[in-house]
Amino acid sequence: MPDSIKADPPKIVATISNIVLWISLSSSLSIIVFSFYRVVTSFDQQFRPIYFIFIIVGFVLTTLFIICLRLDANKRINYALMTVTLSFSILSIEVYFEFF
Repeated sequence: MPDSIKADPPKIVATISNIVLWISLSSSLSIIVFSFYRVVTSFDQQFRPIYFIFIIVGFVLTTLFIICLRLDANKRINYALMTVTLSFSILSIEVYFEFF
């Protein structure tokens, strides 16, 4: 599609996508901080490896969201929609497994 046909997204949509990506970035940073805290203060050696996995996943997600925030507005909106959709799907599965 030529660049002359592409339209810029509405400003409110771009703002909401930025908010979603910043909240996701802060959530992944909090995963890193909490996991590091649990590794340092945990006396139980059995659960330590899972916290190292969470630290790695947190770093991967943090890198992904930083890269997403540097993209143009259309791609940023698409990644924000994907993030919301995946989060809602995972939450729905968790609720289903908890109650049924």
